[in-house]
Amino acid sequence: ALQIATELLTNHILRPCAAALPGVREAVLVAIMSGCQTFDASDEGTAEFLATPEAADSGIGFGDGGDGGEGDLAGAAGSCLDIASKELDPDEVLRVCLQAAWGMLSDEDWRARRTALYITSVICSGTRSKMYQHLPQLVPPLLLRTADPHPRVRYAAAHCLTELIREFRA
Repeated sequence: ALQIATELLTNHILRPCAAALPGVREAVLVAIMSGCQTFDASDEGTAEFLATPEAADSGIGFGDGGDGGEGDLAGAAGSCLDIASKELDPDEVLRVCLQAAWGMLSDEDWRARRTALYITSVICSGTRSKMYQHLPQLVPPLLLRTADPHPRVRYAAAHCLTELIREFRA
């Protein structure tokens, strides 16, 4: 189902939107990002996340464990955002996504902070050509989140930094 949804998004929504008015493209990005916020509606699973490194490696860190629950929607939204970042203008994707992400990064709710980091890590690959110039502003807040009070936010910060390193290593 995820593959079909991804093909639908790419062929019937994103490519036509690339030629559409900027407001339409921005609305599509905002709608996709809202799906990234659906994972882990509760704090359930944090004890397991803390107990075993294998749990973090299995996807529990971002709620994409494939259990048919809310995590699947977040994973699908992340896949769609990744595609959008590759299909749409990288400057526009960065403007819209980073503005939303950085607005959530200081939120009191750990889920919002983690979503901000998730969004940032997902768009790394597709916006690589333009994200490089934003690294001086991006890295310090990401490093601060590695000391976040919530373990899932710390994991998300480490994951986001790892994605940046993968994209920009020499």
